[in-house]
Amino acid sequence: MLSRREFLNFSAATIALTSLPNQIQSKQLIRNYKLTAEITPYSFDKKGVLDSLWLYNKQTPGPVIEAKENDIIRVEFVNNLDEASTIHWHGIKNINNMDGVPYLTQDPVQPGGTYIYEFPVNNAGTFWYHAHFETWKQISKGLYGPLIVKNHLDKQFDNDIIILADDWRLNKNYQLDKKSLGSLHDWSHAGRIGNWLTINGKKFPEYSVSKNGYARLRFINASNARIISFSSSLDNMKIISIDGMSVEPFIQDKFNLGPGQRIDLLIKTDDMSTIDFFEVSGKKPLRAFRLNVNQSSKKNILQKDIKLQPFKKAPPYKNPKILKIHMQGGAMGNLSKAYFENVEKNFRSLAMEDKKFWAFTCKCKKRRDNNFRCLE
Repeated sequence: MLSRREFLNFSAATIALTSLPNQIQSKQLIRNYKLTAEITPYSFDKKGVLDSLWLYNKQTPGPVIEAKENDIIRVEFVNNLDEASTIHWHGIKNINNMDGVPYLTQDPVQPGGTYIYEFPVNNAGTFWYHAHFETWKQISKGLYGPLIVKNHLDKQFDNDIIILADDWRLNKNYQLDKKSLGSLHDWSHAGRIGNWLTINGKKFPEYSVSKNGYARLRFINASNARIISFSSSLDNMKIISIDGMSVEPFIQDKFNLGPGQRIDLLIKTDDMSTIDFFEVSGKKPLRAFRLNVNQSSKKNILQKDIKLQPFKKAPPYKNPKILKIHMQGGAMGNLSKAYFENVEKNFRSLAMEDKKFWAFTCKCKKRRDNNFRCLE
């Protein structure tokens, strides 16, 4: 682990060569970044009504962290909040003590503290990073950003656009509804559903793409609980990657993104002028964002098909242990009791004393006597 002084000897823009032990190999390129979490004034409406969000580097979403396959990402995290925090690198196959899980893989970074995250990225794909301390609150206040790992195949795309969606809950003054954070009603139902959709922090943004080209759209759902559904003015949409893993391309007229999920689309712009995308999980479609096709930017003939490398190899396994998992609980009254911290409690005690509403009941298929319940 580098000290703060040692880290600052590196420029934030420097890509250096290094020799590191253990899981990080020698002569890998280092991508240096700095993320500072702090309270930041922000306005959701055009009238300029200010709110206080918790953001990385005073922006929403946080800055794009980008690397190439087999690079090393090194991030100096500075916590200028008034409470502890950590950062989790969502979807990255990570070194254990770099994973950002408080009290499990690291101690929380206290107010005014600094922590150096350093880990290799061995797989190209669409990922993201977010706070991992009281995530129900810190992510809802804005602590997240995109993390993109590329390889040689990405050179084929004329445009590569991040579509990071969030589902904020605002009050009548267009400010973050902080009173609802930690609401037991939300926790016992479908979660904290919002009412203000943003794409990359904005309402209905527009992006320019090349004519007669190929665009890669990287969708990320950073919302607290909403399953976001997207449709478009296209006849169909070609999905080429799910959760950071390339798949055999397939066609959908709409697709769903659960919280934390990622989906990449391949779009042929052909001779279109605009492409509109909509969020369609509610009763009425919401305008999400628009692609404006730059009519003067590209040749008149579409280039040959994009070459992709879908992941096909399944991991080997022998004699797997099969667990049946049943989730129960919530406000519908289907959970009477469960174990929490090795103590069996009824549902009322779990809810009122421990703020726990959901349980997983797991039964091992091979050992029928091995019944156990654990609360998340």
